Amino acid sequence: MRSFILSFLLLSVNLVFAQAGYLDSTFNSSGFVNEIYYTQNSSTGILQLNTGEIIVIGNTYTTLNSKPWIIALKDNGTLDSNFNNDGKYIFNNQHSTFRRDNIKQHPQGKIFLAGSTSFSNQTGNQIDLWICRLTKTGLLEKEVLIDIYDYEYPDHLLIQNSGRLLLVTQNGLRKGIIALTYNLKIDSTFGNNGLVITHNGIYDYHMGGADFNSNEDIFLASASNTGVKLFKYSIDGQPDSTFGTNGQYVLSPDLLNTVTELKILPDDRMLIFGEINYQGKIICLQQDGTVDTSFKIIDSIPAVWGRLLLQQDGKFLIHYEHNDSLRIMRYDSHAKLDSSFGNNGRAEVIPFEVYVSAAAMQQDGKILVTGMTGYPLDVFVARYHSGINIGIDENNLINSNVVFFPNPVKNQARLRFTLLKHSALDIFLIDMLGRHIKVIAQKQNFNGGENEIHINGFQNLPDGTYFVQLFSGTESVSIPVLKTSD
Repeated sequence: MRSFILSFLLLSVNLVFAQAGYLDSTFNSSGFVNEIYYTQNSSTGILQLNTGEIIVIGNTYTTLNSKPWIIALKDNGTLDSNFNNDGKYIFNNQHSTFRRDNIKQHPQGKIFLAGSTSFSNQTGNQIDLWICRLTKTGLLEKEVLIDIYDYEYPDHLLIQNSGRLLLVTQNGLRKGIIALTYNLKIDSTFGNNGLVITHNGIYDYHMGGADFNSNEDIFLASASNTGVKLFKYSIDGQPDSTFGTNGQYVLSPDLLNTVTELKILPDDRMLIFGEINYQGKIICLQQDGTVDTSFKIIDSIPAVWGRLLLQQDGKFLIHYEHNDSLRIMRYDSHAKLDSSFGNNGRAEVIPFEVYVSAAAMQQDGKILVTGMTGYPLDVFVARYHSGINIGIDENNLINSNVVFFPNPVKNQARLRFTLLKHSALDIFLIDMLGRHIKVIAQKQNFNGGENEIHINGFQNLPDGTYFVQLFSGTESVSIPVLKTSD
């Protein structure tokens, strides 16, 4: 374990020199994998474990049933034979499916997956929620079926810093949140005996959105008969009466008809990707739900299905299919195209028809995308360069003498860094999902030369990998930190 930590830290202090927006040739030599692991495939989720493996989930279809599967890839794009059975595992559940955004790694290291399963009983066909827990090596430890108020389809799986699992679900006119413990038991301390119920007003065939802000308040977004509706709950599932009307806020119908995704920026503004008049659109809202007028609404997306991804520096990317290729566009936090990415902010990285289902950022700043190709259904996984500097450049303002110790950390630590001149810095502690866990310094003035600050409170965090990020306004440096209780 210590050797892995050391190699991980050494790797993370190297700069990424490859051009942003281009495929990574170290991944399967071409930058993408496109092959059939099971007959008739579609992938639905992707992430990188804190030990480096790339995990992809999806579904395989036959004329009689569907079954969910999971595969593990090495950093070079080949199957990882140390994961379960030769790098892949198909679940035995008949008529079960994974949906998008339903794979997460728990702070304790285990993998959680959520889907739905259908079966016949005396009253006809029934659909239940299905959730399972796997080891990091792909061994199935526990799975349960959940039948609560006919919430049949899991839209999102979220994990709070405390380790509590939140399963955002839908069935027709309602959305809900079901809280679960690590052992997949209903957590009765959340909401109303472990459950939160919302009412949309119309059937929402899009999956809506769900995310946390920096205080771990929970935001949901969904279509309704009066416009897109937002819901805000406390960390324990109680409606926030200060948000809109009794915790609900309805957007003007001329903004969006449906919601595909919601992401919360580091400053707690909300990005919403949705559709109006069959055209993709991205808007930005303030923390109170009102439109952020400083954000230029993006309404030129010729696709209603795509995936947003936030970078740790506040920029964001949208992935979607365009003219039989995978198109990616990157914007700054106010919706200006980032000219340092691809060709003036745009990149087309796969030259064939694809449908994007998920995107994730690796620990080294590279970006993973997965989905399916056209008929016959086939899974693709691509990796491209973001251009994010996960490391230190000695010629920049922040010198190479950046030290975080002790690392791994249990309770408190010191951050020592050298500046080439007097400067104001923002310093944050960020988790693997890019969420701001702690503000260490904000626009704080530091002298040129060596500086040292103390950071407390690690004992209150779950074990896992975090990043200490230093922002000078012109550059950023990220230092990986391992929190452990051992």
